[in-house]
Amino acid sequence: QMVQLLSLNLPDAQLQLQVLLTIVHLTEMHREIQQQLVSAGGLSVILHSMAHSQSAEYNKAATYLLKTCVHLDEMSVCSLLIKEEIMSRTAAAADNTKNSDHSKCPGCSPQLQHPLLDSHTYNRVVHSSPHTCPLHVAILELETGFVRRKKATRDSDK
Repeated sequence: QMVQLLSLNLPDAQLQLQVLLTIVHLTEMHREIQQQLVSAGGLSVILHSMAHSQSAEYNKAATYLLKTCVHLDEMSVCSLLIKEEIMSRTAAAADNTKNSDHSKCPGCSPQLQHPLLDSHTYNRVVHSSPHTCPLHVAILELETGFVRRKKATRDSDK
């Protein structure tokens, strides 16, 4: 039932935060509830909800919950979040890419993967190319959104 509550797409951000904080409280008090949340796929739902949340408070509470459930540090949580979102977008983009020619996509083409490209210049090439496949567009959008949320969180903490 906790996973169902988490997966509800509640329009009220405050209510969504209250649901999450209630689950945090329950999992802190009872180890078996924590184990139920993990075994029911709750961590995946939490990661997915974090990817779509604009609330720094919600993301902090969700990160805390993830840490208590799997004892991860913050960078590991961020890595899991990115992997989860990439997997969900990959599935959505798969239909769009079946008939695409990936030989011209700078993200797919081995000829364009040059050792002098770093993450910044690579992102510029992928972003500016008209041949970028839907999967690499989705990955670039995900990364851009993640960086914006981290900057906003960092700025709000000042």
